[in-house]
Amino acid sequence: RDASWTHALRHHVDVKAGLEHNDEWDAAWSAVPLWRAPFSMALYPSQFGFFDVIRMWWEGPRAHWPERIATNLVYWLQCFLAHKMGVLKEITVTSHACSVIGWFLFHACTHRESFYALMLRDPSGKRYIPVIDEAMHLIIGPARWLECKWHDVHHAFASSMMALSMRASLEPVPKMVEAMADMVDEGLFFDPKSGTAVDHLLDAGGVLGRRAAWKAAQCKRGS
Repeated sequence: RDASWTHALRHHVDVKAGLEHNDEWDAAWSAVPLWRAPFSMALYPSQFGFFDVIRMWWEGPRAHWPERIATNLVYWLQCFLAHKMGVLKEITVTSHACSVIGWFLFHACTHRESFYALMLRDPSGKRYIPVIDEAMHLIIGPARWLECKWHDVHHAFASSMMALSMRASLEPVPKMVEAMADMVDEGLFFDPKSGTAVDHLLDAGGVLGRRAAWKAAQCKRGS
């Protein structure tokens, strides 16, 4: 709950576009060289290290304390039971490794320019990545992979769209992809002075209207 509170009131206030790196969450991790990110996360878990938790307790509302106490009681009970079963060391190492892999996939990529550049190679605008898409659908599922690939849309409309993986339980994933591809192609942001659409992925090779041109070419070819 503290992580969600901090995420909503700090991270989404400071970061509105996909390629911004001006905070301490995934945007900051995406600015770290890719080769160094997994080693750094192995030593310092992404936003869930000891000092991060203490800081969230200090800054978060006092109303969260009952849940903090209950959560820690359950956690230490699980550790005690694992110790009694003789598997505490194995569970600790495995859970930490899985945490590093998971946060590397999400925090180290979702605001990274090269990640968006890779997806923008797809002229349809649907951000299809050969082989990787199929692998991620098997490993984490289409909904969670959707959350990674379209993280910029989530940031632009965080309060209305919420978590994309949650919305995917209400809408078919292909339908969501088509809709978000159209949104990005038209422009998620506007210049307040000129009133024209701004491509927030320009540095990664984004071009507004590219998908519309592709769709027109497909229609012409089909006719």
